[in-house]
Amino acid sequence: MYKIRVALLLGATITAGLANASTPENVADILGRDLSFSAGGLENLGHVGLWTGSQVLEVLDTPAVIEENSLNSFKNASEYWGYKARRSTVYINKRENIIKFGRQQKEFSPSYTLSFTATEGKWGYKRVYNNVTKKWERKKVVIQKAKFRCDTFVAFSWDRAGERKPYGSTPTHMYQYYDLM
Repeated sequence: MYKIRVALLLGATITAGLANASTPENVADILGRDLSFSAGGLENLGHVGLWTGSQVLEVLDTPAVIEENSLNSFKNASEYWGYKARRSTVYINKRENIIKFGRQQKEFSPSYTLSFTATEGKWGYKRVYNNVTKKWERKKVVIQKAKFRCDTFVAFSWDRAGERKPYGSTPTHMYQYYDLM
């Protein structure tokens, strides 16, 4: 009887663990998957995104670069690894800020890069002459365009929100160590 209980408990634990692997729990949890293409071993680098609570915020090599896609779209693009939850001490307002700072980078004409470094987009002001009012005015312009790849975007978003950024030199590495912080 004891062996049956242990087996049932173990089976329930494994099943619960597998269920958790599919749907993220918290805003700003990291999701991971294989790259959706094969190119000489690059698919092993993987791909990561952030859970917004209803969508996956991710950087892709597309015209928009920073996109919000459905969880099903993310899962079905290639082999889905699941999600990793960070320390529970990261409160909801911090998690929402992580997503907010990531979303804000859409405004800075982002581009996709294979570089290990991220470039934060920034605003600046430029003086322009208004022919209608005949006065000089200050106009808000992008002075630095954003540049990311998927893992540098995740790290930037966490860091910009004042949280310890996830560690990793590749998306796969970041995903593996994400929940240890």
